[in-house]
Parts: sequence; C-alpha cells; structure tokens
Amino acid sequence: MEAKYINLSLHYLEQVIIALSEKSRSHVPYRNSMMTSVLRDSLGGNCMTNMIANIAADITNIGESMSTCRFSQRVALVKNEALVNEELDPQLLIARLRKETLQLKEELCLATGEQRTDELTEEEKASCVEAVKIYVACKTDEAILNTGTDLRKIQFCFKLLKIMICNIVVDKECTGDGENEQVLEAQQTRTDAMKQTLPVTRLSQKETV
Repeated sequence: MEAKYINLSLHYLEQVIIALSEKSRSHVPYRNSMMTSVLRDSLGGNCMTNMIANIAADITNIGESMSTCRFSQRVALVKNEALVNEELDPQLLIARLRKETLQLKEELCLATGEQRTDELTEEEKASCVEAVKIYVACKTDEAILNTGTDLRKIQFCFKLLKIMICNIVVDKECTGDGENEQVLEAQQTRTDAMKQTLPVTRLSQKETV
C-alpha cells in the first residue's frame, strides 16, 4: 500500500516536471499530491535546486535506470531564475533616490548651462573642504579634485584654493624683514574679506603639506 502511494506521488511529480519544462503550459498541477505542494517553491519558484539521480548498474534494473535517466533529462529542462531575497530599508531607499535625483539635476544644469541659485549647505561645504585638502595633500600629478558636476561646488573649491594661496603669500611676507608692511596689510585685508564670504574653517599652510 505504501509503495502505491510512493509511486503515485512520483507520477504526480513527473507531471509537474513535464508541465514546467513546457513553456506553453499555463497550469502546473502542484496540488495533485502533498509532495508536489511541498516542493512547489523548489521546483518552479525562486530557488536553485539540484537533483541527484541514482541508478543501478545491474542488468535486471535496466528498465528503471533508463526511466530514471529520462526523468532526469526532463528535470534538466526546467529553468528557474532565482533572485536574491532582500528587504530595503525605506529610509535608505529614499536617501538613495534623493541622491540620484540631485545628481541628475546637476548633470541637467551642466548640460543646459543653467546655474542653481540656492546656497550650498554646510554639509556640502564641508565635503568641498575635505576634497580640496585631499587634492592638495596628494604628492602625485595624477590628483583629481572631484566635486561632481555642480558649478556651485566647483566655484566654491576655486575660492578655497584662492584663500590657501593668499594665506601662503601672507605667511611668506610675515617671515620677511618688515619692509613690505603695506603689501602684507593689503594681503591680510583681502584674506579677511574672503573669509567673511566663505564661512568655513581656515586652511593653514601646514594642512596643505
């Protein structure tokens, strides 16, 4: 009796395999047996399934061995496209989409020649300062000042570089004999004026080495 139910389950399993191997079939009889219902996700779902077929080398079992090989061949025709099951944090997804939207806006402004009028945020200014520090500290000629396509950031980085050059000139004048006090005062006045327009931390000469 038990062998009867086993053979019946294997028969229904073969029907499911045949239905899955035929792309024109719209209905797959998973509900014909408990075994096919349990194996539904493994056979035609989002899984990578391996099948191991055992055959006997004895000549007396040649018929069953050939049947097993034919069944394995049908199983090999079934193709599943397994995808990674992952859950995205809504906050991370929103942040990523906002970043992509900002990048697209910057590329559009660069392509059309339109400049954004809104001010840079403190976070954006801090990132520009860090990018300038990394660029100046690099000893090779292959250094790249990566600020993206935002013209506001590019102009802000140029202002930072100008301040750094003026600071170096001022420091050199301070090491002189005091003969160029008027030049030193003019340079200091210019540097202070630029500091007022750029609310960022002063980049000293030591940080540029």
